[in-house]
Amino acid sequence: MTLGRRAEADLHYDRAIQHKKAGEYQKALAEYTRVLAMNPKDAQAYTNRGNIYLTLEEHEEALADYQRALELDPKDALAYLGRGSTYYALGEHEKALANYDRALELNATLALAHAGRGTTLAALGRYHQALAAYDKALELDPQDAETRYNRGNAHYALGAYEKAIADYTRTLEQTPYAQAYSNRGNARAALGEHEQALADYDRALEIDPELAEAHYGRGNAHYAIGDYEEAVADHDRALALKPRAETYNNRGNAHAALGEYKQALADYDRALELNPELANAHFGRGFIHRERGETEQAIVSFERFLDLTESPRWYQAAEEQLRQMRGE
Repeated sequence: MTLGRRAEADLHYDRAIQHKKAGEYQKALAEYTRVLAMNPKDAQAYTNRGNIYLTLEEHEEALADYQRALELDPKDALAYLGRGSTYYALGEHEKALANYDRALELNATLALAHAGRGTTLAALGRYHQALAAYDKALELDPQDAETRYNRGNAHYALGAYEKAIADYTRTLEQTPYAQAYSNRGNARAALGEHEQALADYDRALEIDPELAEAHYGRGNAHYAIGDYEEAVADHDRALALKPRAETYNNRGNAHAALGEYKQALADYDRALELNPELANAHFGRGFIHRERGETEQAIVSFERFLDLTESPRWYQAAEEQLRQMRGE
């Protein structure tokens, strides 16, 4: 390539970078494509164009660019990083993990590769390993709020609610993220701190009124402190935004606590239409049938609950209900 040709390619390259910074992704793609037309062996341009395709969720195009980059430069750690992120987005977690690992073999200081590795391990349910990956990412980049938030989620999944709260709080010091408030509310609720949880859900909904998870969590917190009408209202909103079996079940619980058995039974039935193996909905339906004197239907519901539940406490409660109804 002549010096003039190189200078022209560099100009397009610089323009691509500026367009990407401005969020003008189509223009950035066009500039990188011009660069590659002038120099088809520019591995970095393929990687950078692949990153833009990834941002645009054009995953097949991204994979093709990363593959070409790695054919030209097998030690391009950033191409492995991008390919790992693409495979993660496609739900191909083992492939994602392999690419993140390879990126880190080539460059152990890539914080984003450690972070991506943590997110992938969490998706595979390997939370302890995910925590180690997040720890390394945060050692390299302590200001990465997203990774700290994800580490909070891993702590929450492991039942380490205090540690989860600490991570969510630090995240929120950096950015007012609605989901972080909602998740901190979940952690506080798990610790029985329902008033604090309500404050978090309220803050989440100030930021994002359409966050179904926050309406759902707030409904659960209201139920826990005996505000059943508020719980129903919160679950109404959650269901309008995102119909889920668990939300129907919990709204059913609130209706039942208010003595509104018809509405409760309708909610349990709807929950079981969405998820026939939702154990708690079978228990709730059994309770309503028992309260209405419908013994045979109650027995069927409690027996189904026993088939599905993994809770020793509630298993014993259902067994006691069955003994009473059978006169044992």
